[in-house]
Amino acid sequence: MNILLKSTSQILGTMPFNYLERKIHMHDFALMAIIPMVYYYTFFLAMFEGNALMSIPECKNICMLGNAMFIEIGVVSFTINFILSIVRMKRFYPDFYEKLENIDSALKSSALEQNKSRDDSEIAKAQEKVEKRWLVKELIAVAVVAIAFLAAIYVDVSFVEKHFKYYYFVSISFTFPYFTTCLIQGQFISLINDISKRLFKLNTLFENINQECTVRSPIVKIFDTNLVDPPKPVILNNKIISTITNEEKKTSEHTMTDLFRVHEKILSLSVMTNNEFAPQIVPFMTMCFCITLYGIFIETKVIFVAGGINDFLDYIANTFVIWSIITIFVAYLVLRLCCNAYNDMKKTAMIIHEIMQKKPPFMLGSDLYYNKMKAFTLQYLHWEGYFQFNGCGLFSLDYTFIFSSVSAATSYLIVLLQFDMSAILKFEGLSE
Repeated sequence: MNILLKSTSQILGTMPFNYLERKIHMHDFALMAIIPMVYYYTFFLAMFEGNALMSIPECKNICMLGNAMFIEIGVVSFTINFILSIVRMKRFYPDFYEKLENIDSALKSSALEQNKSRDDSEIAKAQEKVEKRWLVKELIAVAVVAIAFLAAIYVDVSFVEKHFKYYYFVSISFTFPYFTTCLIQGQFISLINDISKRLFKLNTLFENINQECTVRSPIVKIFDTNLVDPPKPVILNNKIISTITNEEKKTSEHTMTDLFRVHEKILSLSVMTNNEFAPQIVPFMTMCFCITLYGIFIETKVIFVAGGINDFLDYIANTFVIWSIITIFVAYLVLRLCCNAYNDMKKTAMIIHEIMQKKPPFMLGSDLYYNKMKAFTLQYLHWEGYFQFNGCGLFSLDYTFIFSSVSAATSYLIVLLQFDMSAILKFEGLSE
């Protein structure tokens, strides 16, 4: 999926061809601008050369308004996203994948360190099942989005072929900006998915330590881990029982500090990714809100009354509905992936708290590791409000955004639906 997404993004100019090279080449900018320049040319012809729907007598006032709104919202959103994609060129992707590679190497070394003391194939099987489940979900999401895109392109091409003959650029001026903005959100989803996979591996390593603490619990758990002096050995049946064993040190205290550093790197990578894509998320969510709102309005106030009478009006209404569904689904994927990554980050802190409550053997000899875990949880509290995914601080990318959007859309729809469209439709011959 990543290969298909990156190839399509490079062809359409939303991602540089040599995105992993830090050196800037002028031909990379030229390649990114080829397809967008074709789109701007078709937009100019559709809007100012008399080839748009609004220039046709059969397209009445409501049809003209919907046509102008759809094209202009698209060009504004695409222009913002295209400029920001050029700005991001040669700067973000090399840093992202370099940090991701460092995280992978650190996770691999920590996993090898844990496996020195045991051979646990069940963990590898569980990770393989989760990766297969992720792959199935990715394929389902790609299939749904691809079917929706093909349906939208089919509606546009069939209508243009019927009414405009060879003027296929009219279809390009409609579909291209919405397709590319969804594609940019797909890039963001792909990167967040990569971060979530690393968080899952990190939580798996922490969970291994947690399970070891459960199995290898100390015989006596009455020591206070905050004491400065180490606890005395436990005497049972006239035998001295050591509170710490070398075997238990191998899998716990040697890797936990390194895993804390990996978690901090993942948080930093999440913040960097969010800051880079947030300026593109805001116009996308605004575009999604506007076309969905007008799509509901035109369906309820126009199509139910004058549906099937005017092909141009039906086309505008269907276009709004189709692309509103597509953008809503893409926006939902963004919110879902961001919520999953955020929950995985919180899960790490919860596992650490559980380990602290169990007071494993490697904590009884010294308060060093207890203080490290305590410092990690405190650092997480300070980071929590900073690394939460958001749109330039205007809104949070979680499920609460759905509720706020529905609430705002309901308020605007109440105002819009109060307009009586029957007189306008009757005057234009679209109603009796």
